Amino acid sequence: MRLPGYRRQGFTLIELLVVIAILAILAAILFPVFAQARERARMTSCLSNMRQMGLALDMYAQSYDEMMPPYQDAVYDFANPDPATRSRADGPWRPNYLWCLQPYLKNQQIQACPSVTRNEGGQEVTPYSRGSYMGNGAIMGKPLAVISSPADIVYMQEYRLLTRVAWLRPNCTSPTRCGAWCWWGVPQLVPGYSHVHMEGGNFVLADGHARYKKTTAMRSGDFGLSPPDDHWDAKGNGHSGTCGKAYTVQL
Repeated sequence: MRLPGYRRQGFTLIELLVVIAILAILAAILFPVFAQARERARMTSCLSNMRQMGLALDMYAQSYDEMMPPYQDAVYDFANPDPATRSRADGPWRPNYLWCLQPYLKNQQIQACPSVTRNEGGQEVTPYSRGSYMGNGAIMGKPLAVISSPADIVYMQEYRLLTRVAWLRPNCTSPTRCGAWCWWGVPQLVPGYSHVHMEGGNFVLADGHARYKKTTAMRSGDFGLSPPDDHWDAKGNGHSGTCGKAYTVQL
């Protein structure tokens, strides 16, 4: 029963549209903030994983007369040396910069960054070989004593894809000569290395510590290469030198 003088109240169409517009504006503001917060959490988790790998590198070096792990590029199923589980086309299994750390880590899962979810083309990663990092070929197989500033030279950087291969970048044709350290992942037109977290990446350095650095702040000298000043441009899709040129190792 409606009381005398009672009149039903409601929103007008204009009021509803204003409320919807305000909610849309708030969502547009907050969603990127939430996404950025999640990515910061993943970046922190990744950095923590790489710190553990840095500690493993330090223990490995102490166990092997302060030598870096051996130089071995393109090792398939890097954590699983059982030839029965690999195809003949993958080639022979060899000790590599990731496998050498396993006795000190006892946890293969931390070798993949939580922000990386796509597989490298043509690969099905395995539970035993699943990673998203790349070693620095310029220092593999060398004693720490020849690295003048191990706190500034990269041991390992991030890769944008999950892979079952232990890659080295730069890769080297001799102990003193290496290929390009740059690569920018077409079609994204951004660097395929060290560009996983908010236009930068986490790194393990040769002395075992880990840190984050913007991609545009990286130089070829960070990998022990000469000339040392080549870098990606601000957009991440260029290079101050020639990407295909060779570098000398200057540690």
